[in-house]
Amino acid sequence: TIVDDWSSEVHLTSLIHLHFEKHQHQCFVISG
Repeated sequence: TIVDDWSSEVHLTSLIHLHFEKHQHQCFVISG
């Protein structure tokens, strides 16, 4: 259904966002 697609897309987006934030933080710590 549309709702299932939307919720799974949001879940995937939040996972990517979390991973990106972690990666950004690590890069910041290393460069800092």
